[in-house]
Amino acid sequence: MDKKATPWIIFVVIIVLLIGLFVWKSATPAKAEGHVVLAITDAATDMTNISEIAVTVSEVDLHSTTQGWVTASTETKTFNLLALKAAGQSALVNATDLSADTYDQVRVTITDVKVTTKDGVTTEAKLPSGEFKMDGQILVEAGKTSTVTLDFLADASLHLTGTGAFIFAPVINMRSASEANVEVSSDEKVKVTQSKETDNRKAGMDIDGSVKADFQVDQNAKLDVDTDGVIRVTGNATSTLHTTNKTTGNATSTIHANVNGNMNVSVPPLKVKIPGVTY
Repeated sequence: MDKKATPWIIFVVIIVLLIGLFVWKSATPAKAEGHVVLAITDAATDMTNISEIAVTVSEVDLHSTTQGWVTASTETKTFNLLALKAAGQSALVNATDLSADTYDQVRVTITDVKVTTKDGVTTEAKLPSGEFKMDGQILVEAGKTSTVTLDFLADASLHLTGTGAFIFAPVINMRSASEANVEVSSDEKVKVTQSKETDNRKAGMDIDGSVKADFQVDQNAKLDVDTDGVIRVTGNATSTLHTTNKTTGNATSTIHANVNGNMNVSVPPLKVKIPGVTY
């Protein structure tokens, strides 16, 4: 081989490799991401004897079938729900970029809830569980902004026990939207000026820590916390179940159950008409 040609061959090979690398990078799609703004608000009705409910959130995660659980926020922040309600505002939890995807669940970690009464006494409320996980669709599109607003319904969440302690069983209305225009003020208040609603649903936590769709603990339920820190229902609670005779439309049975497991069933005499038979 001509020694003079060798450098040129090496040079040509390097150029070809560089061109190939450039083409490969150009052909590899960039990871598509969208911007997600998480906010908290409160649409509670009258809380006559309460001046402040301070909820501390330490983490928010979103779930998708393709990625599993994805962390959207690890910011530990405390939100005064009644102050947000009074001002009609939403407060920023976090704003972040996430992979474009359709997320199907939200998980909120609540580390602390403190309740202050009108006479200035502050006490810590008992949480059935610090993990609130609910279904909900969040659409994140590449290059666009989506919002997730967690509306804590304080009046439906807060319960007073017979001993004067507070129980906070969260009831949250989750609203999500895509193609949003969002403004975040210097004091971290969130204002959405335009958006396309993706989902709007409510879920609530039971006293055992489970979260159920369209649920809240009965405000008339008599609750207490035992010496082991377990929330229990005290006293009798009665529920009624009616079954209907499809022929006459009349209620044919009534079932009453109380919390200690006893059940009384009352079934009126059944009347059955058979053609050709005289009674």
